[in-house]
Amino acid sequence: MVGSQGLFVAIVISLLSTEIYRLVASRNLVIRMPDGVPPAVAKSFLALIPGFCVLAVVLALRLAVEASPFGDINSMIATLIGIPMHHVGGTLPGMIISVILIGILWTLGLHGDAIVLVFIQPVWLSNMSENLTAFQTVSDPAYHYSAVLRSVDCPGGTGALLGLVIFMLLRSRSQQMKQLGKIAAPGALFNISEPMVFGIRW
Repeated sequence: MVGSQGLFVAIVISLLSTEIYRLVASRNLVIRMPDGVPPAVAKSFLALIPGFCVLAVVLALRLAVEASPFGDINSMIATLIGIPMHHVGGTLPGMIISVILIGILWTLGLHGDAIVLVFIQPVWLSNMSENLTAFQTVSDPAYHYSAVLRSVDCPGGTGALLGLVIFMLLRSRSQQMKQLGKIAAPGALFNISEPMVFGIRW
């Protein structure tokens, strides 16, 4: 399924498959070829047992889900994971909390977007997909908070620093700040705020 439900299924199955593969390989349950075998061939044999385990688990999961009231894995994941996350991430409080967490992590020297958006971006992309479907059927958008809003909620990058960059360029009396503004301005136009976040002594 290539809709909002399919997005969550892809994420969950990818995480599950990778973890199963890692667990099997870490226990050395692999087929090792003699030293004379070319490396490319040997690597393909290393992946046989972990890959088979992944297929077996996913097939068993599919059969179990099809026998459940959900009927298919798309409906199950959408019900158990997608709907609760939509209720959190697709609301104004969810958007505000996400933006605040991103800012706090940047303050601690961590890449806030890379950490927070791993969890919330799939929700916003799913919301955007549903809004696109609503637009195509000439109906009201299903969600008011999606990935589109994230691209405009922080002009100049995290912290909405575009205004500060412009002020530094035009009004700052410090030559150091003016120079920093010149360096940060090109990135700020594309919502890249690292030069400002790490260049200013807050």
